[in-house]
Amino acid sequence: MIDIEQTMEYLIIRIALSIELMIAGWILLLILDYVWSGFSKFIRLILLPGRILHVASHYLAAKIFGIRMYEVLYTGITRDTIHSGITLSSDIYGKELWKIKIMMIAPLIFGFLFAITLQKILILILLKSGVNLLTIIISWLTISFLVLGMPDIDDIKFIVTSHIIKHPEVIIGLIWSAIVFALGYVAYNIGTAILGVVIYIILLFLSSVIPRTAREEVIE
Repeated sequence: MIDIEQTMEYLIIRIALSIELMIAGWILLLILDYVWSGFSKFIRLILLPGRILHVASHYLAAKIFGIRMYEVLYTGITRDTIHSGITLSSDIYGKELWKIKIMMIAPLIFGFLFAITLQKILILILLKSGVNLLTIIISWLTISFLVLGMPDIDDIKFIVTSHIIKHPEVIIGLIWSAIVFALGYVAYNIGTAILGVVIYIILLFLSSVIPRTAREEVIE
């Protein structure tokens, strides 16, 4: 007979050791926010430490950059809510948008930092003492910090919407993300494809904000 307990332990540890699987879990959670919000809230309760890290990341970034949270974002245990007016172009051009964007992506930075640190600790403990209660707890925390520590759907909607208002050409690049995923899946595997798309989108947004230097050619 299949030992369900051992199977669950193996599954949790396997996910915690794979950045690709955890990113896939994060993407799945974003989809659930649209199609099954009740279940996504249930997952957030199970992975509560990651949600706490997410909220704390927003508040820490807001404090560092002098942003008044109540003017921009309401964040709680279940999800974030962006104040609707902030996404209008008139508001965006009147604020230091880069500070708000950093506040929105702060969970990405802290989520990865905490998850990768715990992942290294998990590997060391597994090599030293094998599977035990401590490894299960660390695995759970690792998954929690990466899956829920990352930006949620409202963070992403704000970043994308506000960015497209200033850089509409990004829409064309986003369409190509489907092709990047398909190529990654065909050439490698679904984990690599997902990771490739995430990196591609990050680079796409970064490239659109890099100032272009004008070059003048003098013809004699």
